[in-house]
Formats: sequence, C-alpha cells, structure tokens
Amino acid sequence: MVKIKIGSENQFDYWNNAVNYWLKYDNEINIKFNNITQVLFYSINLSNAKNILDVGCGSGFTTKIISDVKKKSGNILAMDLSEPMLKLFKKKYKNINNISTIQADAQYYNFKKNSFDLIFSRFGLMFFDNPYLAFKNMYNALKKNGSIAFVCWTDYRYNQFFSIPVKILTDVTGLKKQRVTKSPGPFAFNNINYIYDILKKNNFKNIKIKTIKTKLVAENIKTDLDIFMKIGIAAKMMRENNLDKKKILKVRNKLDNYLEKYIYDNSGFYKAKIFLINAIK
Repeated sequence: MVKIKIGSENQFDYWNNAVNYWLKYDNEINIKFNNITQVLFYSINLSNAKNILDVGCGSGFTTKIISDVKKKSGNILAMDLSEPMLKLFKKKYKNINNISTIQADAQYYNFKKNSFDLIFSRFGLMFFDNPYLAFKNMYNALKKNGSIAFVCWTDYRYNQFFSIPVKILTDVTGLKKQRVTKSPGPFAFNNINYIYDILKKNNFKNIKIKTIKTKLVAENIKTDLDIFMKIGIAAKMMRENNLDKKKILKVRNKLDNYLEKYIYDNSGFYKAKIFLINAIK
C-alpha cells in the first residue's frame, strides 16, 4: 500500500478494503448515475481548459468522458484515495496519453500552485475530514479564473437509492435511522449553506448552487438488491449492528418485494435530488 498523507483514516480504510461491490458493479452504478453525470458536464465549459483535475475519480468513468472531449488539447490528472479503484481505472483505460492517475487525498496533496484550469468531481468531495482545508488546497491549485464544478447529494430522504433500503431495514429490525452529520460520507454536504460557507471562506467567486431533481435508472432488481445490501447507509447500519444472517435475509426479502411493487412495477427509476455547484477562483 502506498503511504500517503490522509485526513480520515476511516474513509481511507473503507475505500481501500471494503470496495468489492463498488468494483463488481462499477458499470451498473455508472449507468445509474448517467443523468447526474450529464448534469455535471453540461455545466462545465471545457473550451479553454488544458489542465484538469478529477477528484475522487473512482474507476475513471468521468475522467474518460473529459479525455475523449479534450483528446490532444488537454491533460487530466485523476485522483482518488482508493488503490483498488485506481487499479480498475488503469485496467479499463490504459495507454490513454492525456490521462494520469495518482492515489492521494486532495486535502493534503502538495499541488503545484496555479496549475489547473478546472477541478471537477462527481460525488468525490464529501469525504474530507476538514473540507475547509481541502477546498483551500484545491483553490490554491487552480489558476486565476479557473473553475470548480461538482455534484453532491442533498438529504438522503429525497434520494430513494439510499432512503428505501433504510426504510426497509428500520421497519424489519426496529433500528433507528442514523442522523446525518457533517462527518465524512455521502451526505456530508447535504446543507446548501454549509457548502456556500466553505467556498466563500476560501475566496471562491461566482458561487452557484442549484438544487436538481433527477432520476437513477432501475435496470435489474437482483443487481439493485446486491448493491443495496452492501453499499450505502443501510448497508453500513447492518455492518455496524452485526445483524445475523436470518435477519439480513428477512431485510433482503422485504426489500425485494418493495422494489418490485413500487419501483420495477411502477416508475422504473429511483427519485434523486442533488446539488450542482460551480464557482471560480
């Protein structure tokens, strides 16, 4: 394992030792997030961006989109905490000349100052133990008038990808729903004022934060069940409470019935609500 300076040891441990299902269902998750990916990239002007940073790049799906657009007119540095995700990245997109990867924490990485025209992220900026410090570091890495663009989740109650498994889990087990905090995790940026404060105190200008309702595709119920039982808030609650196999099976069966009735036989998608954030240096 590469030794790097990190903020949250818990996040580092999770993204390096508990990502099997992220790897297994990498393609399916990117398909689910397709609408959100489009929202993010429609908000970005790439015409003058030559040096680009993708923070929390994962397996490289978003990096590859930018790479294809820029071709020989831009270079992308793809950064992630997760060595397994970066290994998958390199396997998928090896020998692409305008992409380089690095395992690092953007909160502490020693960027060259004024080096990027654009920093972007799809769900990669909510995992810092000190967001103010992380955004200060990224601000310094941007060139004058360089831009930052990212998406993050709003309250999980408005995102069925997370809320449905939690509902079923709490109904079956009686466990109390976890209170969402500012701790590193998918919903650390669920408060619009908190995001604005982080950006404002780090001198970003032209800050625009939009709340966007969108959809996640429901393609395969068995795949969704596997994902929900291993990824997200409900999966974390099951791990932390050491549920026995009998109770886990009961949760899975009830979740299966719920998805079939209310998602697959009904809308065919999961409701989602995100923040789209754009700002400049």
